[in-house]
Amino acid sequence: MNLDDRRVKKTRHQIKEALVACLNNKPIEKINITELCTRAKINRSTFYDHYQSVEEVYESLEEEAAKSVLSYYQLLQKTNTKLEDSIKEILQFIDQRTEVYLFIIKHSFAKMKEVNRLAFIQRFANIPNIPKIFRENYYYDFILSGTQNIVYTWVKEGKKESVEKMIEIIMGIFNIVLYPIS
Repeated sequence: MNLDDRRVKKTRHQIKEALVACLNNKPIEKINITELCTRAKINRSTFYDHYQSVEEVYESLEEEAAKSVLSYYQLLQKTNTKLEDSIKEILQFIDQRTEVYLFIIKHSFAKMKEVNRLAFIQRFANIPNIPKIFRENYYYDFILSGTQNIVYTWVKEGKKESVEKMIEIIMGIFNIVLYPIS
């Protein structure tokens, strides 16, 4: 099977989306292949052409999600990229792949939080003129948790604000925390 074939990608995507939908209602242990096939609108033989088990689909989805998030958070680590541009890339990813983002939040949050934390520390460690106190772990955790909650609320409320408006909100908060009014 050619994994780069458009049809193969489409079928695998359908199966993964079906799993995400099922995971919103029940734990993985209660999901079976028949249910995935019904949701994905494929037959069992097609499923077995791509995966051997529900757990294999889950592992594939988790790997895809981790790779996607990691690549976008690596943008934060690039000190030659404007912070706004990095945040825009991440928000656009979340906007386009909301299901993957919600999957990560629900099933791999601790792993994502640690990746985010390391990216934030590296990114903010290189910003000049930040007060020394900001470089303490409590500030990193404050900024990171606040940003994650803002994005989560944006997604849960249906992404009513544009990506540009969310950048404005997040950068406004960063500026207040990083450079408080004296």
